[in-house]
Amino acid sequence: MDNRTKLLESAFENIGHAVVMYDCDRKLVLWNSLYEQTLAYPSGFLKEGLWHFDIILFLAERGDFGEGDPQQIAHERIEPLWSQPPTNTEISLPNQHIYEIRYLPTDDGGLIISYTDITERKQAEAEVSRNRVLFKSILDHSPLAITLKDRNLKQLIVNETYGQWFGYPVKEMIGKHFADYTVPEQVDFFAAMDNQVLETRQPAEPQEYRDEKPFRAPMDIVVNKFPVIDPDGTLIGI
Repeated sequence: MDNRTKLLESAFENIGHAVVMYDCDRKLVLWNSLYEQTLAYPSGFLKEGLWHFDIILFLAERGDFGEGDPQQIAHERIEPLWSQPPTNTEISLPNQHIYEIRYLPTDDGGLIISYTDITERKQAEAEVSRNRVLFKSILDHSPLAITLKDRNLKQLIVNETYGQWFGYPVKEMIGKHFADYTVPEQVDFFAAMDNQVLETRQPAEPQEYRDEKPFRAPMDIVVNKFPVIDPDGTLIGI
């Protein structure tokens, strides 16, 4: 083993990803132990010079790619890998983990494939998505009129109750300044509270006012405004 190969082997073993490398003849050259563990190969199966096709055929026969003729599956899967530009994709393996796979052709016609475990990231993304759906459901079904404005006092979030109170479809209120849909005599009232929150970064004192609209009965409303601040201390809005 020459020094270059030893350096590559050392780099592969310490890279933190599952990595495998094939030469221009599609023969196995290098791989790390994490690759062997990730794909759950039998001990001693991977050997230098093993054809890439034979590796994919083994996985097909094991059922990793689902039902079907293993030979056909192997042929269908291997050819695109050797004809595509650098590509990233995601797969779920039988170990219930999700991996990002990167296919990187080498200058001499070989191929390097790396597997990065992104299970925790995908689970976190799914949790955020679930929380967003839950938050939206709570928001839309709340009897309270709720809105989030940015620092320029334009609407970022508006719930259905808020839209109904002001007589506008929610979609038409997003991105608008509150003065665009508020009667003139109420603009100063709301602006004073908004500016207080922006300047002090503290909740404003609750204010009560009587709201009258021609399309509904008058309502006595208590307005609460408070700053929304992200973890790094940036004021997002009100």
